[in-house]
Amino acid sequence: MIYYYYLFLLNSFTAVKLKNVVQLGVDNMFATPDQYGKGGTSSNTPSKSLYLGGNPIYNNRQSNGYLGCIRNVEIVNNNLQDKIVFKKFPTQLVHGNVTLSVCPTI
Repeated sequence: MIYYYYLFLLNSFTAVKLKNVVQLGVDNMFATPDQYGKGGTSSNTPSKSLYLGGNPIYNNRQSNGYLGCIRNVEIVNNNLQDKIVFKKFPTQLVHGNVTLSVCPTI
């Protein structure tokens, strides 16, 4: 299953999910899955949650996470007909040092 996440005006983020492993790409350049993406167990009912900035379950295990702002989030299923556009992303699904909708000056 392929999901496309359009987060910035100049970059597109793509997440490819196969069973319990998600591979993230920025502008079609993909990272190698890390230790949290190897093996483990998978359930028959996959989680339908999408977290931006980090997963709350792994917060204490992450050495570094996403730092920045996120806006214009769109989720497109691989058939390109199912599309969800978030004008305001639910704050309970945001973890880490993420600012929504506004990019403050650093």
